[in-house]
Amino acid sequence: MVAVIGGAGYYVWHKHRTDNQVKKSSSQSTGTGQKNDSGTKTPTNPYAGWETYTDSLHGYSFRYPSDWKLNPAMVPTQVGDAGDVQLTSPDGAVVVSYINANNRDHDYSDQTTVSVDKLDLTNQRLSIVGGYITYGTGYLPLYNTADSSVIASYPVSVGAVSKFPTTAWFTNQKDSSLASFIAQPAQQEDATAAATNWFTTPNAKVALQILKSLTY
Repeated sequence: MVAVIGGAGYYVWHKHRTDNQVKKSSSQSTGTGQKNDSGTKTPTNPYAGWETYTDSLHGYSFRYPSDWKLNPAMVPTQVGDAGDVQLTSPDGAVVVSYINANNRDHDYSDQTTVSVDKLDLTNQRLSIVGGYITYGTGYLPLYNTADSSVIASYPVSVGAVSKFPTTAWFTNQKDSSLASFIAQPAQQEDATAAATNWFTTPNAKVALQILKSLTY
């Protein structure tokens, strides 16, 4: 009788201890809510809390942080008008521009390509090309959004130097006009190492995220 009672007590204690360990393990797994019940990570929204700018004339939108300053310098009033909607970082060090009616009369420079990011829109694939060019007495880092026709005419490869439009372009899906979506620092860099490192700065990373948010 004593043995039976002792065995039953041990079973209850052991089950209670095991249940607590399972609950503790489950609590540690879910943690801050980054994992769901199946144990997979829940994707975070990189644009949470950001503002949205929409151009109803040309039918495009992009996202931007609320602390970046929106400067609709020359918002077009009709299709075909030149326009330049600008965003400036809080410290004024980086400028992002959406340019309407790109007439492709810009310069072509020997660019050292640092990165190429793909942006897949409906019926259109764009590339966001990061690279730097010689500019004045220094070097100017740039992010350029280009469509497949530009990349076909001016192919790029990370780490290589190639001819590329200083302000690249893509076709606006609503009205088939040409547009540009670019980002660059307000001042040039004085060395190639500094120009390359610019792409790793917080402002440059945010600028790239803004370019990636383009939608129609």
